[in-house]
Amino acid sequence: MPKLVVTEQGSDKKENFEFKYEGINIGRSEENEIKLLHSEISRKHAKIIVSGSNCFLIDLGSGNGTFLNGTRLKPNEQALLRHGDMIAIENYNLNFNQLDEMLASSFNEVTDSDILEVKLLKKVLRAIDKESMPGLEVQNGNFIGKKFFIAEDISEAVIGRDDTADFDIKEYVISRQHAKIIREGGEIFIQDLNSKNGTFLNNRRVAKEALHDGDRIALGTVVLIFRDPKEASLQAIRAKAAPAPEAPAVKETEVKEATGPAIEAGEGLGFEEIEKEEPPEEYPTPAPRKERIKLSFVEIGMIGFGILILIFALIALINLILK
Repeated sequence: MPKLVVTEQGSDKKENFEFKYEGINIGRSEENEIKLLHSEISRKHAKIIVSGSNCFLIDLGSGNGTFLNGTRLKPNEQALLRHGDMIAIENYNLNFNQLDEMLASSFNEVTDSDILEVKLLKKVLRAIDKESMPGLEVQNGNFIGKKFFIAEDISEAVIGRDDTADFDIKEYVISRQHAKIIREGGEIFIQDLNSKNGTFLNNRRVAKEALHDGDRIALGTVVLIFRDPKEASLQAIRAKAAPAPEAPAVKETEVKEATGPAIEAGEGLGFEEIEKEEPPEEYPTPAPRKERIKLSFVEIGMIGFGILILIFALIALINLILK
């Protein structure tokens, strides 16, 4: 049967809650199967219902919301749960675990080796496809780690605080429709939508700019990083395929020493005669520069003071002579 592994942030304690096919209720009230004792959690906050072999998470119109893998659910809408999904409610994390059902179903399936290999290959390909897509990841704030993948069929995607945004980040510094991702001519661009706090690409405010792997986008104080695995791989390939530095030109004297007189004459080898390098012209000797003597104000003052003393001494000497 499926279960939820509940942990509280800042605590290592884990609680396992198994539930059968009638589902499970989550909230602050005592009547819930999973009671989360936090003042910001609604009395009836969320629930999981079971339909056939699938489980669905529903937010019951809670005040502060229910988050599935970093995305806030819309009230009273069903969200399909998969093994490993993370549900966040205030300071609680609920990990959805369906491993037992997955193992049981695998034993009931046809065990032909070819069929199993095809299924495994499809899973691997789906994972590779997702990892090879360009995308954005939130680097700070309440939605740190939240990702948005830009699939091939996406030509435009709005980033903003509004529920209708394709990549919604509910931070007060972000406008309701803050920026837009555009796929155009084989490139991906970020375009500001006249947002209040602006869109910055690598610390530079932009109106519309092409994105490259590793670029940092700031929407207000919220930072996103753009990743394009294909571009990163291409850069690595280019670096490996870069031509080696050219070897220094071999001088005529070195060729003569290595090849001997027969090759020096070039007889019967079909090589063109090596052109002799002209000796470089001698550079004219630069004319000596006349250095100006630069004195500071203190030095000028001392010289003036010395001259004044000398004048007084001469006057005194003349007076003595006259007497």
